[in-house]
Amino acid sequence: MPEKEQALAACHGAIAEAMSRTANAPPEARALIEALAVRYPQTEVPDDGVLASWERAYADAMIPVYEAYGDDPDIAALYIDSQIMLTPWQIYDVDKRAPNPEAREREIQAALERSLAGTGADHIGVLHFDIHVQEMSPTPEKALPSARRLQELAPPDAGHLQHMPSHIHALVGDFDEATRCSRLSMATDKRFMANLHRTPFYRTLVCHDVHMLMFAGMQTGNLADAADAAIVMAEILENVLVHPPVTHMDMTLEGYYATIAHVDVRFGRWQQIAGRKFTGDPAFMPVSHAMHHQARAVALAALGRHDEADMAAADFDAARARVPAGYAYFNNQADDILAVGAAMMRGEMAYHAGETEAGFNWLREAVAAEDRLVYTEPRAWMHPPRHALGALLLEQGRIDEARVIYERDLGHDEELPVSRQNRGNVWSLSGLAECYEKLGDPRAGDAGAALAAALPLADQPVTSSCFCRGRAGGSGTA
Repeated sequence: MPEKEQALAACHGAIAEAMSRTANAPPEARALIEALAVRYPQTEVPDDGVLASWERAYADAMIPVYEAYGDDPDIAALYIDSQIMLTPWQIYDVDKRAPNPEAREREIQAALERSLAGTGADHIGVLHFDIHVQEMSPTPEKALPSARRLQELAPPDAGHLQHMPSHIHALVGDFDEATRCSRLSMATDKRFMANLHRTPFYRTLVCHDVHMLMFAGMQTGNLADAADAAIVMAEILENVLVHPPVTHMDMTLEGYYATIAHVDVRFGRWQQIAGRKFTGDPAFMPVSHAMHHQARAVALAALGRHDEADMAAADFDAARARVPAGYAYFNNQADDILAVGAAMMRGEMAYHAGETEAGFNWLREAVAAEDRLVYTEPRAWMHPPRHALGALLLEQGRIDEARVIYERDLGHDEELPVSRQNRGNVWSLSGLAECYEKLGDPRAGDAGAALAAALPLADQPVTSSCFCRGRAGGSGTA
């Protein structure tokens, strides 16, 4: 039986059993059971529209339950969850920096504030949901107290809860804490994967924790962390991607594997990338196959091997065209994610071939394509195009243009929504410090101090925001 059908049958059966016992149940338990009954009214799986109507009926049914028993933190958490699930990942309009008018944002925030100020201050469910709600808001730092408290309270066998604070830490630029949370959750996940959970859904949760470590390592310039995450990701997905992706879970797992290619590009490991062959089955791993060729084109261009880069780019285009229509992961269509890589690849190829302005135009398109991606944490595209654009602008002496790029990436000019910023990343801190120094900007001292504070987390030399900087034929400098 497919996973969704199994889940619905189990939930419906459990509610039916609970309903048969309500006569002797406390009033709050009876109210919860009756509300849950409208969420799972049958065992057959209907279309998505009917499922959504069940979610809304359940959310509505939870309102009087919360009004009567909202001081109970379990009930508060279930109420908050019911309202969130009406518009998951869409409580806020990221670009407008405002609540989604279709979401019950005001009710959710009011319930969170009430619970966190009272009986829910130490409730792991309430803390968990506070992180999810605030991370897409204009003020993710509002959830820092919840993140820190959840770090203290998360059970030692709950990998996902150990991981959750990293969402806020990464958004505010505290990658040391994001790394710490990721390492802790990965150790827990390893125990569970060895003994218990190997379902596709649980495997996606495990990959998500690894993805965050990879992202943190890439943002801090720590190759050991990022490469370790890549190795673990490959191990988790070994013998899993063995058939053409059909379900959303299939696509998500393959999307996680595709992120591995980003690590070597981030750290300028051009020779390793150039010599690598794709060993998977392109029919089973279509996005990973495209990412492989994108990385090779970038690496070969940086090495000055332009004819080979052209061939790799053609291979990328062909692989991208073979990704099935509707293929989606990380809240985005695969082709929208690959559009970032395509523009970034063309930009670096053109630049290294001496077509400087064409290269910049392509890289600006890569920036715009990344900004169009739907929010997900960590990022669907792991190597920010602004880092390549800023580095190459600096190399051409276009310092003020580069300055704007770095300030925007770090969130200094507030032009970007928080979820599109890369606060505290070592690469833009390096670039901005260089810009301010060359411009004689009085902020150079503060920028240098911020860079000095970030550098201890790096295990690679960071002297530029991208290893693509450096004349063709070299290995790049950073």
